Amino acid sequence: VWEEEPDFEDLGKVDGEIDEIWAVTPHPDAESDVVFAASGGRARLYRCDTAPAPAFQLLGEVSGEINIADALTGEDGRIYFGTYPTCRLCFYDPADPGAGITDLGTVLENQRELSALCWGPDGLLYLGTYGHSRGGWFDGSLMVYDPATGRLENYGPPVEGYICLLYTS
Repeated sequence: VWEEEPDFEDLGKVDGEIDEIWAVTPHPDAESDVVFAASGGRARLYRCDTAPAPAFQLLGEVSGEINIADALTGEDGRIYFGTYPTCRLCFYDPADPGAGITDLGTVLENQRELSALCWGPDGLLYLGTYGHSRGGWFDGSLMVYDPATGRLENYGPPVEGYICLLYTS
């Protein structure tokens, strides 16, 4: 696939309890050597300093959740993420680290996972949920969250009978 051998570097495990990283997103300061990593197995968010040597700091855990399904650096500088199994929207603000993780709650009842996040050109955060497909239902929804007002709107399933997915180029 690649013409040249890619140069990957293993930064190591974030801690001794976590085996899976489900999402990674950059620090809002593009000059920073920091990324944020979100875990499976437990819904934890880590700060990962990549230079001069890898160092990991646990920023917090969303109680009762199994994993962080997706993470995104918003244009407002916050790190947004969605969880499984109760479809919660949370954020961490690197400009206010003492505040810790803010849990905005379940975005839609009877949804398993907030698995897709996309920052729109209109300054809104678009969300894709994953319903209960294992039970034979395909009821994921497209939602929009306005960080400035806290308003959350459900647009419903984009096409009946499908799980919701988001794509941005």
